[in-house]
Amino acid sequence: MIAANPWTGVGVRGFRYAYPRYALPGDPFATPASREGAFYAHQIVLEILSESGVLGLALWLLGAALALRMWRRAPQDARARAWPAGVAVLAAVFPLNTTLAFYSAWWGLLFWWLLALWIGVLGSTDAERAHGA
Repeated sequence: MIAANPWTGVGVRGFRYAYPRYALPGDPFATPASREGAFYAHQIVLEILSESGVLGLALWLLGAALALRMWRRAPQDARARAWPAGVAVLAAVFPLNTTLAFYSAWWGLLFWWLLALWIGVLGSTDAERAHGA
């Protein structure tokens, strides 16, 4: 899939529909009757590459670099407050070798919610917290 669609992939949530075209004959996960296959790649990097291509992976890596930059520039107290949410974000993507469906399930929604929480807490200041902002 990645070789045939290197730049933009097969589309978000398109893996299951594209799978039968790339599966070997007799693949038990390819069901010709329903024209669907395995639901997702079961590996976060392969899922990102197959569904959103090199462009999607580059944007994910850019996002990770920006998140690390934000972490490094944040004051120590903000880092301490953001630590639990940051651990949760890392736990959501940690098993890089096998994951739940990221784009096509609740897992992706949970990840984005946790990331927004982490960024919000990391970016808050003591003055904002004192005034209830």
